[in-house]
Amino acid sequence: MPLSAYEELCELFFKEDPHRAAIDRMIRELPVRMREAISDYIAAPAGIAVMPTIVFGRHTAYVDFYRPLVGHSGGQIWERCDPDHCLGLDLEGRYWFGIGIYMEHVLGAMTTMFPMIHFIFCVKAFDETSVELVIKNLDGSIPIKNANDPASYADAAELAIDRIMNHLKTPAAAFESRRPIGFRRSASWRREAV
Repeated sequence: MPLSAYEELCELFFKEDPHRAAIDRMIRELPVRMREAISDYIAAPAGIAVMPTIVFGRHTAYVDFYRPLVGHSGGQIWERCDPDHCLGLDLEGRYWFGIGIYMEHVLGAMTTMFPMIHFIFCVKAFDETSVELVIKNLDGSIPIKNANDPASYADAAELAIDRIMNHLKTPAAAFESRRPIGFRRSASWRREAV
């Protein structure tokens, strides 16, 4: 007896299910694996960053997850988020996550400024074993050729940080052109610059 359309649909759905599950697991692990790879590549200090921990009221690493929000004055602000809530979808259905890096002149020193750089990774393409990322507002893609291999994340982190550093070294990259990457300015910095 031939299969009904419903039975055929169910068979196709469950045949495809392991493929969907593998992609779902890979995408959900992506932000944490990239954060760890970036932290390792830049050799960020271990432990908590004091100033962000005080500001956000919870333990915050030197490299951690952030998401952009609209502040009370209408400008963009960055809020720390947990690994379970850092993966988002944009209006076109693309996955993204934000990472922030806290910087100190002297390790552990408290300053009146809150020097951070934030950037958003967008998932450009993916399949069961690989991912292609882009950093919002920067050119070029960042491949993760084997999502099951930590070395692929290490290569992606190196490429991402090198792209960001090259952008910062470019004399033509005025401060305003860098802002979309996500520099955070404090009120005290603005008073000094005026």
